[in-house]
Amino acid sequence: MPIQELVDVVLPAGGRISGEFAQQAGTGIKALIRFEEETILRRTIQALRASECIGRIAVIGPEEVLAEARESGADLALPEGKTGPDNIYRGLDGLTHVTPHLLIVTGDMPFLTPESVRDFLTLCPAAAEICIPIVERTEFERRYPDLIRTDTPLRDGYFRLGGIFRVESDTLRRVRPHLEQMFAARKNNFQMAQLIGIPFIVRYMFRRLTVDQIVARAGEILQCNGAAVRHVPPELAFDIDLPEELAYARKMDRR
Repeated sequence: MPIQELVDVVLPAGGRISGEFAQQAGTGIKALIRFEEETILRRTIQALRASECIGRIAVIGPEEVLAEARESGADLALPEGKTGPDNIYRGLDGLTHVTPHLLIVTGDMPFLTPESVRDFLTLCPAAAEICIPIVERTEFERRYPDLIRTDTPLRDGYFRLGGIFRVESDTLRRVRPHLEQMFAARKNNFQMAQLIGIPFIVRYMFRRLTVDQIVARAGEILQCNGAAVRHVPPELAFDIDLPEELAYARKMDRR
């Protein structure tokens, strides 16, 4: 859809790493990983501001993240809660009179650009309550060749999930119980099977599901209308979850 409004941003930035990965990164918090002396968090805030699509930015995380957020120009720096959904809703509540649409942006995308933010918002269907970017494997590999594959195999291809989501603010408030239920079940196979349905899981295991079918099922669980946004800039799906991804990103960043 054409960009006709500013959108506020909730930026949960408390993702942790440990062990040798943290030693390699120089920090135990992904948002504070540095590239050319700038943290990913600072890069992210700068890219959002430069897109000229953004209203206020609320960063949620531990105290060392909040100090960096304030120095990088965030409007709000809020202490983290106990869960991922809790952090999102802390940001939503902290912004108070939030814009009708909201962006939830992860704090581990080193190559986020102003252009990629604008492109994503432009591609989001106007009628969708929740928009999630996905990048097909070949699109990703054209930009980032020879990177370890962590994409999801589906009937209609291999896809990576992006780290920026457009959500209707009222919808986000309404689906809170369902979102918290999904988050609580994520590490319990029995609970997840009950929530999603065993037949659905079996179809996923045998690569019989398509993107649209997954979106439809997620919409049923969350009781909202969602959309998978295709052909977005590949940098939206480059996040730092593995040591190999960090090493690759630092190599790319030096070019």
